[in-house]
Amino acid sequence: MGHQSSRLWRPRYSKVGKFTLPLCVNAGTPALGIYSDLEARMRNVLGLVAASAQKAKMIALASAVLSGLAFTPVIAAEREQVRAVINLIAAAKMPFPERFERNVARTEYVRLDGGGETVACLRIDDKVRWCYEHIPPLGARTEMLRIRNEPVEGIQVGQLFHYVVDYDLDGLADVGSTTRMELPAHAPVATVIQFFVRGTGRGDQFRTEYQKLYDDGIQVALKYLGE
Repeated sequence: MGHQSSRLWRPRYSKVGKFTLPLCVNAGTPALGIYSDLEARMRNVLGLVAASAQKAKMIALASAVLSGLAFTPVIAAEREQVRAVINLIAAAKMPFPERFERNVARTEYVRLDGGGETVACLRIDDKVRWCYEHIPPLGARTEMLRIRNEPVEGIQVGQLFHYVVDYDLDGLADVGSTTRMELPAHAPVATVIQFFVRGTGRGDQFRTEYQKLYDDGIQVALKYLGE
């Protein structure tokens, strides 16, 4: 018999993730045939697990973003637009020329009083009138912009009169109200059917409606006031 080495055979191992697999001494291949492609398979499995985890993270992130969008408040008029309307109210001169009765301009009148309040009304058609009242701060009273939407035909049964107020000119509706004219026809009765106060949450179900009224009024003024 030939000379046998006194060195003992010791298996080598390969690390695959959390698993340790025995390898042959010389070839560096799995010691058993069943391990011939296990390392490659394990790497594929681990790769799929990592990809699935990454996909789950992306789905969770997308869900969070969509949830945030669902509860985002209505986009309000910008502060710069609100201030532009206030300046435009004071800048417009209507009627012009003065004392001319056959004026067919969209802007019906603009009035400035001694206390600094400015009021302007305009019609974009023969049905609706928009009026704007800028109320300056006085004592504890904050600066306000009140926007009214009312029928050109005036007080008649079934007509609706709306107004909305922005306290601090931040572009958000703070107070809103809707009044409906009711029977009898010869002497209509005014009934407040909706009232909204943002600060107290009163009539909060009407918040979106009055915010839209305010935003529409700002855009109408920017487009038509002074024409």
